[in-house]
Amino acid sequence: MLVVCLPRHAWAYIDVGAGSMLLQGAIAAVLAGGYAIKLRWRSIAARFSSPGQEEADPDPDADATETPDGEFADGESEKP
Repeated sequence: MLVVCLPRHAWAYIDVGAGSMLLQGAIAAVLAGGYAIKLRWRSIAARFSSPGQEEADPDPDADATETPDGEFADGESEKP
């Protein structure tokens, strides 16, 4: 039945816009994949790291807030 319904020669073509649309779709897929990895990077990295290994905080004073007189909120002074 399908042999009768489907022609042997379609005499069709792919227009110029189809290639552009395929390229745009491929670029969008790559960018979406990169963004998805960025959002889930910590959980992905945690699967491959050894248990108990934590990330070292590069700047331990990054969360300290400095008051106008040069002291931090925890009472320590910046000046020796």
